[in-house]
Amino acid sequence: MNGGEAPNAEFPKLADKLYEEKESLNRWTSDVVSDLLDSSEQRAERRAFLDSKEARELFSAIDRLAASGQPLRYAGKPKGILMLEYGINPFSALRIMTRLYQLRILNAAEQGDRNETMRLLRLFHRIREAAEPNGNVLGALIGFSCEQIRFETIARLIGLNVLTDGDLEEILSMLRGLEQKFRLSAANAIRLETAFQTNTWETFGYNWLDIWFTHDPEESLQQKKSFRAFAGKTPMNHLFLTGLRLGNRRRLGEYLRKQRRYLEYLSSPQELFRRRAEFETLKREFKQSRPFFPYLELFSDWPKFVCQMEFTVTGLRICHTALEMELRHRRTGIPHVLPPDAPKDSLNGTPFELHSGRIRVWHRKREREFSREFSGWQLHSPGKRPFFPEEKYRKTNEAYFNVITDRPVPRQRKKQP
Repeated sequence: MNGGEAPNAEFPKLADKLYEEKESLNRWTSDVVSDLLDSSEQRAERRAFLDSKEARELFSAIDRLAASGQPLRYAGKPKGILMLEYGINPFSALRIMTRLYQLRILNAAEQGDRNETMRLLRLFHRIREAAEPNGNVLGALIGFSCEQIRFETIARLIGLNVLTDGDLEEILSMLRGLEQKFRLSAANAIRLETAFQTNTWETFGYNWLDIWFTHDPEESLQQKKSFRAFAGKTPMNHLFLTGLRLGNRRRLGEYLRKQRRYLEYLSSPQELFRRRAEFETLKREFKQSRPFFPYLELFSDWPKFVCQMEFTVTGLRICHTALEMELRHRRTGIPHVLPPDAPKDSLNGTPFELHSGRIRVWHRKREREFSREFSGWQLHSPGKRPFFPEEKYRKTNEAYFNVITDRPVPRQRKKQP
């Protein structure tokens, strides 16, 4: 889980603190579209938060973690004997840290402070590097969502036009090699999930009942009484449990073979669109297979996990292409144009689309999607939509890189008559 390296000892404390305060921090870590819609009063409140003593102390602690270069792992004590039993705190904390870096970077850029913008961007990159091999599927998914935040941040920085050509080249160097890391992170997540499940089977292979019972003695006792009432007399209990053990021994083999096929798929550097037939076969097998441990196999909806990884790869490719386009525009003065050798969407194999002038920026809030137009340019690709047409959210599941070049006037609140 730790890759043979000692984790940063300060991370668990800070992770717990961020998790406890996530509700109050969420107010300041909304996504990059929300701040364009804020009123002048809300912007003033945000600046007051950034300048507060509490925020400065928090930022200093996060920066120390980023600068340490040590892995960011949560070395909490398990509740019982299962490898599986860990908290959500570290994953929630990493997302909050990423949003806080985004907030600070964009604030520095809006103030025209190029040096501070780049300092924070480098720390942002270092904390992502330290947190990248997060182990299980949930950690990998959080990592992918944090990368999307990184790409959104870079898009806004291009639009704010505070960075030099050398700065953009440095950002490009930060992105090099990330595609291979994303694929390795996904493969490692499947490995660790398999270890969790195998450990669970080894732990409860001869006492299956305990898997369903909590660590609270009173609640556990009540559950056992309910189960015995269901199973019947003692001979029926024995027969039922023997069959359950034998059945799960067979299903353990099925599970390990399935995980091996997933790992072989993820270990290949080829994009999904080049392996569509293999992906669809594994997708059908996933939907037809019974869960190994119904109560515990809750980490990976494998097809969606693969699509999220490829969606992140697509976001990386779009970001890389956009940076090269911006550098070419600055050096030649010609309008932004897609290069003929631009990479393609990793999910669909389709070329990216370029839109200039007035662009539509999509945003999701309070269970609905809405858009607003801005001046700028945009790279777009269909993203995950063709793979999950039944999804509730359509436009925000497509891949966008929105370079907003105007400075929108904050909306004014209506005065009460």
